[in-house]
Amino acid sequence: MRSLPGSYAIASKTTVFYKDLAQAQGGSGGRAAKGDMVKRRQRIALEDGRVFWRTDRGEYVDSSTLRRMSGSRFHGVDLTDDHSPMLPFAFAVHNKRPKLPVVVRSGPSHSARAIARVPGRSVVEVLAYSDDGDFIQIAEGRWIARTELRIVEHRARPANVDAGGRWVDVDLDQQLVVAYEGSQAVFATLASTGKGVNATPTGVFSITRKKRQTTMRSDRSKRQTYSVAVPWPMYFNRGFAFHSTYWHNNFGSPRSHGCVNLSPTDAARMYRFVGPEMPAGWTVVYGHESQPGTVVHVRSAESDTVLDTPDQRLASQ
Repeated sequence: MRSLPGSYAIASKTTVFYKDLAQAQGGSGGRAAKGDMVKRRQRIALEDGRVFWRTDRGEYVDSSTLRRMSGSRFHGVDLTDDHSPMLPFAFAVHNKRPKLPVVVRSGPSHSARAIARVPGRSVVEVLAYSDDGDFIQIAEGRWIARTELRIVEHRARPANVDAGGRWVDVDLDQQLVVAYEGSQAVFATLASTGKGVNATPTGVFSITRKKRQTTMRSDRSKRQTYSVAVPWPMYFNRGFAFHSTYWHNNFGSPRSHGCVNLSPTDAARMYRFVGPEMPAGWTVVYGHESQPGTVVHVRSAESDTVLDTPDQRLASQ
């Protein structure tokens, strides 16, 4: 499975979308772009040298007004082989911008000498905590501030998950997503979850449906609008979903309108991991009694509750 199922692009402010090719050639009518990101399906070269794209919505657009977006190359960590890091470990994430390097100090203090920098979102060991808990030792004589680490620690399997069942833990405080098979963590990565009034809801849910792609739109009455072609959506609570995000690279920091944003590579991996399984040739599948959706535990320090039974879980949705 490819990380992105096709070619995606963002429309400039001057982009006009036309309902058919004749309208596009004439340059009359059409609709103005309002925060559109689209999937490019068919390239059409005209005799006069102009090039148009037919989008996934069946509209036509001048190629010169689109900018292709391939998404971040960041990806999480496979925890299933002999070279995997041992829990606990951490992703180093700069406080202001996740991609920036993180300072390593000679001791557990902000006044200690800066002796190195590790690349943003790189994986480091967790060997010990300072006495005050503000610093983490990652190697002999090397310390990083706790606020610049996203620590992956083992989480207990929810009571409503079978011993070998798959489930996903989402830590909103640390922007971490960890996939489990029973009590064994098999994959860990950084996400971008909801921010401010668009916070991601906490609770224990399950994947209700998966789609190969969907279009997510804002309320058109709002000042800032968007209409985005979104690959690999995996819904777990009404309109809230895990999905691929190719338009930003802020994984490790809150950013979304409530969904759990993943890099293209991580979203494709999670799509394969969670149930229900998508049959070949299908574009959407719903969880059902014979193939229920994978359990998802979304938590934060303010709301860290594990529901005990499937009945409780369903009542929360």
